[in-house]
Amino acid sequence: MAQAIEDSLKKHGVTPALCKVGVCTAEERDILETARASFLSKLTALFESTEREAVDLGDSTKCDGCGMSRECFFQALKKCARCGEAFYHSRECQKKHWKHHKPTCCAPDTTPSLDAHDYYSTKAATDPGARALMSSLRLEGHPNRRGTACASPSQTHVGKMTPRRKCGYYLAHDMKCTLKGQHKEARIEYLLDPPPGSPWRALNAFMNDPSLVRSLRPATKAEKQKVEEVREMQALIRQRVGAGKSPSSADMQAVLKTFGPNWPAMCPIYSLAANTMDQGVPAGGYRT
Repeated sequence: MAQAIEDSLKKHGVTPALCKVGVCTAEERDILETARASFLSKLTALFESTEREAVDLGDSTKCDGCGMSRECFFQALKKCARCGEAFYHSRECQKKHWKHHKPTCCAPDTTPSLDAHDYYSTKAATDPGARALMSSLRLEGHPNRRGTACASPSQTHVGKMTPRRKCGYYLAHDMKCTLKGQHKEARIEYLLDPPPGSPWRALNAFMNDPSLVRSLRPATKAEKQKVEEVREMQALIRQRVGAGKSPSSADMQAVLKTFGPNWPAMCPIYSLAANTMDQGVPAGGYRT
């Protein structure tokens, strides 16, 4: 094979000194590796200096650190040894990204699955880690802020919850699938940043402590698209009923009919859009 390549190069007029084909020496291999590492370092720095899309946890096609596609690297991406859900092209890149990944990095569960109520009443209520988590989320001791309905959104709000991580020590292991759905919904709701007067804002103030510092993880490309869909739906609703007003059933039907036969698929988007826009709802909600 090497001889055939050499003959072909000579045939095309390549200088004989450059036609030699063989295996790299150890010294040449070191030079190539040094050059490759230098190139990747500069390329990574270039990407880090510009805004990039957040990488979904568990996405093995991109480096969680620099966001570059795995096709950009000679070697396969290596996953985090602890959680197995973050992928990196180099140890250096992983170290740089650790401060961002640390809050969401946890080892897979190895304990037996427990019923949600049993887990909450027998373990979470007495576990120091669970108590610390609930205390940090302002959930402990508050009659209106108990259970998963508050814990999941609260952790999403402060950036501690991920689609693949159970809600700290707070929730049962067998609720992971349910939590993924709750987490996705909560992420979109918080990314929409509902204004005062929205039903969501009033409910959130009732169920979650307003002193929690908002610290959302960056939106992924899919989340940005979802938010844009909701914004477009809100524009249609606002055009129909006006600003600060609550849409009626007739308004809902009129808006959904604009999507033709595909209107049933738009119902979840409509519901999310309506609940996260200003409808004139008082800060404390309606009292009966």
